[in-house]
Amino acid sequence: MRIALVNSQDIGGGAAGFARQLTQGLIARGHEAALVVGLKRTDLPWVHEVPVTGGGGRLERLLEFIIRCAMPAGTPRHRLHYFARRILHAQEWRGTLARRRGIEDFRLPGSARSLAELPFRPDVVHVNNLHFFVGPTHFDLRRLPSIARDHRLVYTLHDSWAFTGHCAYFLECNRWRQGCGSCPHLDIYPALSRDESAANWQTKAGVYRQLGCTLTAPSAWLLNCARESILAPAIRRSAVVPYGIDLDFFKPAADPEAARLAWGVAPDERVICFVADGGRATPWRDFGFVEKLVEMYQKNHDAARLVVLEVGGDARNKAVGKARYIGTGRLPAEGVRQVFHAADLMVYPARADNFPYVILEALACGTPVLATRVGGVPEQFVDGESGFLFAPGDIEGANRCLAEFLHDPAQRARMGAAARRHAEQSYPIDRMVSDYERIYAGEGAL
Repeated sequence: MRIALVNSQDIGGGAAGFARQLTQGLIARGHEAALVVGLKRTDLPWVHEVPVTGGGGRLERLLEFIIRCAMPAGTPRHRLHYFARRILHAQEWRGTLARRRGIEDFRLPGSARSLAELPFRPDVVHVNNLHFFVGPTHFDLRRLPSIARDHRLVYTLHDSWAFTGHCAYFLECNRWRQGCGSCPHLDIYPALSRDESAANWQTKAGVYRQLGCTLTAPSAWLLNCARESILAPAIRRSAVVPYGIDLDFFKPAADPEAARLAWGVAPDERVICFVADGGRATPWRDFGFVEKLVEMYQKNHDAARLVVLEVGGDARNKAVGKARYIGTGRLPAEGVRQVFHAADLMVYPARADNFPYVILEALACGTPVLATRVGGVPEQFVDGESGFLFAPGDIEGANRCLAEFLHDPAQRARMGAAARRHAEQSYPIDRMVSDYERIYAGEGAL
């Protein structure tokens, strides 16, 4: 079978990891597969970039050279390449004017050309994150109906953008059900400069009335939202397909004490971790909740000395009472794994989320999770067995779970083993690849 996957990039975020791992898995099973992206950051030969207006390899390289001369020494090549493509794409000035008016920009002519320029004609086109494809310009949704006429189309949702007036997560707002407009969160990614969310919603609704596809999502929560949205007319078949992860990489530590020592953790200290790519600035995570939780926990008469490993962003080390905060900055996968090996528990105070990879990775490392009961998070583990769930804002409930867990070594060992066992049973990559093979063949979806 010949499959073309489409995603905004090949590295960065859960959707990129999903698309890259799925493409690799398909190739390993003998399929012809390629990944089409807006920004290529790897050297993988089967990753192809969407052409930009006025593009061309030599012109892009010339622009990269000019930009390199103007940028600080050591700027990563993918950043130079990104700016070069932005400059080339800026020739599509009508999209720039539209964005200034609050209209989502779909003026990316390469959306159609990208599939035609692949080394094979795909039987299946599998689209994923289509927003912010080249800078703030999205993959041209208006091309989807013609793509679906020429190929079997599978659309995997990783967030809510496809059926809202602009936002990747709608938080407490339900205007996406009726038509958006009067948006309370214009600053939510992808942000709008003016409130044209109703017009954007109508544009998407018009596309979906002409479309027929197989719709998938990693969580039943997101798929059910889509079924109640403007996407509903486009759904011919649908399926929940949970993500898979590399269980040989994310696995329990052979020597947890070595991981703790690497972060300077004393034997009498307990460790919790907070992981977010943007650190405390990540809009979907509430780091303030973590700080309040630590403060409340310390008021317990038998509270242990606590270390908080804060991964992502530019956090700095600090001490608050008997607690120490260690800011690790952004870490590669090996570093994140080491944090999970050192931690007794990961705290995941989400304001909104779908099916975050980081929870699966923590579970696979044998690290239980304390998480908000939002979105698809409750589908990822069993409350009370491999982690704990609490209602948004319920700091008293979260504190009870934290105190009970940290004070009971037998429970920590039992839940850590259950976390790994659940990951092995539910989240192998091979299972995910097999599920999509069946979907591409017209099976495995209802």
